[in-house]
Amino acid sequence: MLMNGSWHIYRPGERWQRPRDQMRIVLENSEYVTVGFTVPVAKMLRPRELERALHIPPNAADILSDDFHADDAQRRILARGNEEIGNVLLRQGVMAGLGNVYKSEVCSSPRPTRLLRFRN
Repeated sequence: MLMNGSWHIYRPGERWQRPRDQMRIVLENSEYVTVGFTVPVAKMLRPRELERALHIPPNAADILSDDFHADDAQRRILARGNEEIGNVLLRQGVMAGLGNVYKSEVCSSPRPTRLLRFRN
């Protein structure tokens, strides 16, 4: 989604909260209708294509995944020692799912860290 747009989940027949002209993609089954609004890019991938898609972060990088390990995330962060920490925290391959709000909280702590670079 390029960090733009939003997804809404409805029951069939339920009124959408956003105007129809903002709808870009609809996925539905017998129980749910999922609508992507103002999504600039939507691409469907088969399982094999998803495995090869380099821009999709691995499960191990997703902080909500059972496969996530903090030690591995720390290693990926330290491997980017020349980058500003704010940028590193938003790299999906380093740690997916962290988000801009948490990054902003980390970088606006009493000790400004957003320009700090990490060294091992």
